[in-house]
Amino acid sequence: MKISVKCGVLVNCTYGGEPVLEAKSSAEGVTQLIANEATLTGEGAFCPKTSKWDATYPVSEKMWIES
Repeated sequence: MKISVKCGVLVNCTYGGEPVLEAKSSAEGVTQLIANEATLTGEGAFCPKTSKWDATYPVSEKMWIES
């Protein structure tokens, strides 16, 4: 995963990593994939070397989980 953050002309950061996603499903069958404080590494001028990523992704189709 790659994320770009731009702010004005000086700040242009690129963050990347492989966040661990947790699958959650409600009683109604609504499924979400959740990244909670995943650490991403960054590069670019005026950019922190690491950042935390929180995200919730709704799943709109059937999902099969294998282990």
